[in-house]
Amino acid sequence: MTRFRIVRRYRAALGAACLLLVAGVAAVRPQIAAGPYLQNVTQTSITIMWETRRAVRSRVDYGATPAYGRHAAWAQPAMIHEFTITGLQPDTRYHYRVTSGGASTEDATFETAVRPETPFRFAVWGDSQANPAVFRRVARAIAAAQPRLAVSVGDLVDDGDDHAQWQSQFFDPGAALLRAAPYYSVMGNHEHNAHWYYDYASRPGPKNYYAFSYGNARFVVLDTNQDYQPDSPQYQWLVDELTSDAARGAEWRFVFFHQPPYCEDALNFAYEGEPGVRRWLVPLFEEHHVDVVFNGHTHDYERGFLRGVYYIITGGGGGSLHPWVRDVPHIALSRLAHHFCTVDVAGPTLTLRAVTPGGEVLDRLVVRKGPAARSRGAPTA
Repeated sequence: MTRFRIVRRYRAALGAACLLLVAGVAAVRPQIAAGPYLQNVTQTSITIMWETRRAVRSRVDYGATPAYGRHAAWAQPAMIHEFTITGLQPDTRYHYRVTSGGASTEDATFETAVRPETPFRFAVWGDSQANPAVFRRVARAIAAAQPRLAVSVGDLVDDGDDHAQWQSQFFDPGAALLRAAPYYSVMGNHEHNAHWYYDYASRPGPKNYYAFSYGNARFVVLDTNQDYQPDSPQYQWLVDELTSDAARGAEWRFVFFHQPPYCEDALNFAYEGEPGVRRWLVPLFEEHHVDVVFNGHTHDYERGFLRGVYYIITGGGGGSLHPWVRDVPHIALSRLAHHFCTVDVAGPTLTLRAVTPGGEVLDRLVVRKGPAARSRGAPTA
């Protein structure tokens, strides 16, 4: 029998806008405002979250078929709902449906994490804020690519303190992706370190920087809006993480954060990128053999390679595009287009593609590792 545990989250103070939205309609059956969306997947568990417009009781039905057969329920009313289901089988597809106060969602599916030897695909996008029409197209295209998980490199919304934007700019246009693939996110500058960023998330470890394993890869998420100098807790955590058994034992090491160390963007940086990242973090990436660093913040696509590390900027999720004003020698390719990236990992081979919502491939990079540890092949077109 499948075992499960339930984690419930309830925030009483949702702000005046949300309270006004439901005032006077208490007798109406509540509707699900955001979600469901998937979080924090492992080989044997997954977290399902959603938000309702008022506090109600909820349940999740799940199983191997649309008949479900299993459920998790919580009697205490809540507005932000967080259910963690455990006892699942690795690399397995499940059907699920959530119900809150009589309102149910349509059938959807999720997949548990793959085993280390199994190939998998993940997606990366960034800076989807303020243009939900474009992000809707990007999210649908990512969903159609069927990644096993997805990572945003920040700026999910234009103003993280504005509760309404989380639905209008993120959960609504991103629904096709968020209900099908577990997503992880980086804190962007537009999130403003708002409590909504944390309320809406279920993450492994600390909420603004954390790490997890998937397949044969280690994923490390940083917050470059908070202190990351050598005497900071985040820096010390990163050193410990990059030297951990989980990181050292992974075939691939990926790092994600918002502000890039290098870029050709005209608007954000006076000196080619974020100087603090170049000074303090880049040496750690090189020393500990990070394979790929993914960033956003600059609204374009850029690919660079420097001293053994690939740097990918994928800030084309919806924000207005930024022109270029400089030529950074180690940045081999720049494209000014809304886009996302898919990354296919198959043992020692990685294939990255940058793709527009219409299907145009802006870039293709293949990296093959040889018998020597951390050896890298050359990019191929």
